Amino acid sequence: MIKESIREFLEKNDETGKVLDRDVLEDLNSKLGGLIPEWYIDIVTTMPLSGLNVGWQAFPREDDFDGVEEITLLDTSLLNECNLESYPGIHLLKIGYFTFGYGSNWAGNCFAFNPMDGSNPPVYEVWHDAAQNPEDMLSAIKEKNGVSLVATKFSELFDNAVFESST
Repeated sequence: MIKESIREFLEKNDETGKVLDRDVLEDLNSKLGGLIPEWYIDIVTTMPLSGLNVGWQAFPREDDFDGVEEITLLDTSLLNECNLESYPGIHLLKIGYFTFGYGSNWAGNCFAFNPMDGSNPPVYEVWHDAAQNPEDMLSAIKEKNGVSLVATKFSELFDNAVFESST
């Protein structure tokens, strides 16, 4: 299901990303304690997603604002940095979430999912200042304080993608 959604997204998209190197990604996954699920490794090592922006309707349209936010899908270097070296990713990692993208429109916000939520998990936008430690991050997620549900399924990011031409 996810691959079909991504294929259709790539067909509609004017841009092309890059395919990630499986060996490099698996090395990173070792550093993350095996957190990256195989389904995610499979899609980013076989489909050109790295570096692409995925638009989503974050806010209602207004006269001078289209309400679209963009997620930049991370390359291996940025996956390492966002999960192991920067906030809020390091707090998310400690509570079992994997950061796979960052907000192109809002500096420091990241996009993550919990691999324990299955092979097509919900995706969350987490504000850069949502929490100062893992315990507070867990509360922020539960209370939706500095955390927004972007898609109820990972595949919906691509199914509902908003392109510049459609805004």
